[in-house]
Amino acid sequence: MIGIYWTDIDTSFGDRPGTTQIENQLWARVISQAEDLDTANAIVKAAGAPQDFDGAAGFVATWYLVEAYQEQAGKEDSFQLTLLYNDFGESWVIFSYETLEFFSTETATEAFIGINDEDGILGQQIKTVSSDEDMNAILSGSNTGIPGTYAYRISDQFELTGCGSLSRDASLSPLSGTESGGTVITIRNLPSCLDEDTSLIFCKFGFEGEEKLTQGYRVSRETVECVTPPSGFSRTTIVSYAVHSADAVAFDLVSATWVDLEQPFQYSESPYPVFVENGQDPDAAFLGGGQESTVYWNPATLLGSASKRLGAGVENILCEIEVLAPSDAGDFTVVQDLMLPSKTTPPTELLEQATITIQDSSIASKLFTWGTTSEQMAVVIIRLVASIVDSRNVRRVLSTSSSRTWVVFPSSTASATRHRKLEVGCPLRPASECPGIDMDQNPPCPGSYAQANDDPRYQDDSACIYPRGSGDCEWVDLRIDHDFWCLINGNDPDFCFDGSIDINNCFHLCGVFHNGADGCVRNGQTQCCYGGPDGALKTNPNQGAGTNDCFAAEESLLSWLGHQAQDVAPYIFCCGLLPSIGLGNEACDEYYENRKPKGFDGYEEPRPAWTFGDPHMRTMDGLQYTFNGAGEYVAFCGPTDSSSSPSITDILDLCRPSANRLTVARSAASVHYRFAPRASGDLGTVTVAVAVEDPLHRNGEFAIAMIPNTVRRVDVFDGNTLLSFPPVAIEDDSTTTRILLSSGATISRTANISAPVMEIVLTSPSGIRLAVQEVSGVMVPSITPAARFSGRSVGLYGIYDGDSANDLTSSVGTTLDLSSSNSQAETDELVFTGFGQTWLISQSTSSLFQAFDSSSQSFDSFSSPITGFTPVFEAPTISDPDLLVAADGACGGIESESLRASCFFDIAATGDPEVFGTVASLGAARATVVEQVSSSPPEVVGPLSQNDIVDPGANTTLDFTVNDPKPLISTLARNDGGLFALDNNISSPSLVRIFFRGTTTPGTYLASVSVTNGGVPVLISVQVQVSDPPEEASGVPFRNSPLFPHCLASLTGLLILLLV
Repeated sequence: MIGIYWTDIDTSFGDRPGTTQIENQLWARVISQAEDLDTANAIVKAAGAPQDFDGAAGFVATWYLVEAYQEQAGKEDSFQLTLLYNDFGESWVIFSYETLEFFSTETATEAFIGINDEDGILGQQIKTVSSDEDMNAILSGSNTGIPGTYAYRISDQFELTGCGSLSRDASLSPLSGTESGGTVITIRNLPSCLDEDTSLIFCKFGFEGEEKLTQGYRVSRETVECVTPPSGFSRTTIVSYAVHSADAVAFDLVSATWVDLEQPFQYSESPYPVFVENGQDPDAAFLGGGQESTVYWNPATLLGSASKRLGAGVENILCEIEVLAPSDAGDFTVVQDLMLPSKTTPPTELLEQATITIQDSSIASKLFTWGTTSEQMAVVIIRLVASIVDSRNVRRVLSTSSSRTWVVFPSSTASATRHRKLEVGCPLRPASECPGIDMDQNPPCPGSYAQANDDPRYQDDSACIYPRGSGDCEWVDLRIDHDFWCLINGNDPDFCFDGSIDINNCFHLCGVFHNGADGCVRNGQTQCCYGGPDGALKTNPNQGAGTNDCFAAEESLLSWLGHQAQDVAPYIFCCGLLPSIGLGNEACDEYYENRKPKGFDGYEEPRPAWTFGDPHMRTMDGLQYTFNGAGEYVAFCGPTDSSSSPSITDILDLCRPSANRLTVARSAASVHYRFAPRASGDLGTVTVAVAVEDPLHRNGEFAIAMIPNTVRRVDVFDGNTLLSFPPVAIEDDSTTTRILLSSGATISRTANISAPVMEIVLTSPSGIRLAVQEVSGVMVPSITPAARFSGRSVGLYGIYDGDSANDLTSSVGTTLDLSSSNSQAETDELVFTGFGQTWLISQSTSSLFQAFDSSSQSFDSFSSPITGFTPVFEAPTISDPDLLVAADGACGGIESESLRASCFFDIAATGDPEVFGTVASLGAARATVVEQVSSSPPEVVGPLSQNDIVDPGANTTLDFTVNDPKPLISTLARNDGGLFALDNNISSPSLVRIFFRGTTTPGTYLASVSVTNGGVPVLISVQVQVSDPPEEASGVPFRNSPLFPHCLASLTGLLILLLV
């Protein structure tokens, strides 16, 4: 796809009175005349085409004095696109601009100039046009010497050549890559051309104070390449580059002239296509340091990517294994490498392997202590690298594949260290010595994953994401890596082929540390894991419970390293190595006594608020009303400083609609909704845009906004920067793609933009979760504020204090009294005039959409009254019999009477049963979720787990008392060996009895039961130990994970996976 000026243009009225026959028309022709070809060839050669390039044919399309969609008079644009290609398949495109007077229309906020392939993956966005200054720069700029004329090569991986032009931005590709680093990025269209003798290129990643530097490679005068460093938990990073001339003094990071790229780079939770296996025990959760270990990778991805970038075969490509370790500053450097045999032909297998031994001398300078010992460890990433050495004897990295991060223990500490630990138990730092607050004060866990998912304080644990959990293994990442590469490279027959991966030794993440869990979340030092049919909280360590950690795992590199040293390494030693060599579970019991899983006692349930259709609102405190507003409104607003105790009057003053927003001095988080008719003539409005202001995000000066787009459905902007979501290998309707901004804000989006329902979820740094579902341009938003906003928020969603009576508090502090209302229509009108309209944004400096003031999202477009719309309070009727039948089919299945009535109202107001039936169904589904997550789990009298020991062949029963006013449903969530059953022949509704049938096979057998009242479930668990016959008694049962049984006492070192 080639976009010379991507915006909405309407040429349907080109022959209207007053226009010439050539105005407002699109003209096209094939060019083959020598004169035209000579002109085109001269232009592309001026832009960098080889002087022997000889275009043999082409095509010209001209947009002459065209006008904007739905604007039939006024501003006009004229531009021309020329395609030129030679007999050898090399092609160029020429963009020529003569007149530019508009870039936005009724349906487009900006114009885009760019090129990409049919999948929208390869290519470049050359320029985003969002101001008069941008248009003037295009008309005056050039990379051909002709003002307003630009040429780019579009063959050979879309390398857009040209440099030295200030009329467009330097571009970055790709815009995302794995968090362990190693992505080869390309920076094109440099504003200053590079000389042949340019000595060094450097790239800088990160923000001030946390920059990471890598050396780059000069590809051509207008293109450089760099390799991304590991993320260090800064998921969104600014990318800059600098040129160091050969005759200059030594390169200096501070004094160098850095060029910042407009597009940020996003670190994503991509698959890790390199897997490392212990050479002695393939099932072990650690690797033997000082011993041979096996590294597996997918050669098709590695060499295919390298071959494509090089534009040649694989015969000159060098492959090696690198071991990288971080310095104290967090910069990863290569500490050891291993050159692999070179290849002369493309790979023929889906999987390749090699052995490597990490040497003590390699990591000697990277060591730090762990646990309460004086022993040391290091952190490493294992990476496959494909590269060449060019004619200048300079190395060019072409592609890489990286492993997850691992910890290495030097071999000298192994045997003596292990025996020393036997004398002192588990070498675990006590809770009293952990940083921050007392570990007992760490936050409790939500009772279910549904609660955790709706609570902005809890984020998915990247090492164990629900519901993937223990279902996938490391081998799957290698298969995904291969299939995804082939997808975006047209199933290149040289590198793409069918094949299977041996998964007999399947190694999965949750199964190592939380065997039995389907996924985990984190909130600071609290880790909560979930499983079972209802996603209930796991509290039994033997069945996959989370831990109460000494260090937070995902806050910063320093905290993460502390987590590995004080939480992960002791766990592997105490709950893995010692039990596996027959030394008992006492050390593991000690570990969990100090890192005891958090329960749900003291947890405050989230209270979401939501909106659907012709805005039907539900507040955090449960009040439901309809507000037929049009314009931009304050949906939610509250101070973020939880140390103060402002009055509601103070909060109203801070959040009043006339207050200036997006300023450094503001200390309030706000959510604004924009309501407008979906189509001309509609009797109601819908949510068409949302935005969030958070003082903890970029000093509160830039809002995060979600705005409809006719192609991508919903665009997400950080200020005026359009965010790019990482591609994913499997784009089904349930798969999401996720980015983490530098402020800590996370945004996930449905990966498949063709899904029936698109969902985008934003969690802001101050603790506001905003979820937006989109159907045909209609948004269904919901927000869940963190507990810090309880009693401290105002807006259309009311005062968040548990009292729905004050939710209709206006912006001037009066609470609406509806007792005099005699009908629903009268109630809706009172709500409109006495409450809703008081939260209308009435001036542009109070808007959260200030970055779009020159587009169709401008403030004037949403200032009240919106042209052509008058609110209706009497419920419209459906007189068309066919529409009535369609409405009944769309709304009849909604159980809630009030939501069903809202569905009929919306269809009557719009005449669209398909869209608004779906929207109402989303509202009803959200209401169900709200009811579920706002409840508490059933009360279990006594502990949540019980143990028993029986003789071979004996059976037993274990009883739990569960109190709840609602009927309870119990379901076996785990049943080892099929030996457990629920006894349903009991008269007491509060008694849950688990029956163990018995077996003659000694061992430990586990079961868990999910008990729910239709809301948040509670998980109860049992463990039955079947004893050995007296004459055969031996051995000690292993704790938790089945992946530790073969660990060897003769290990000379340990390499431990970084997960917990």
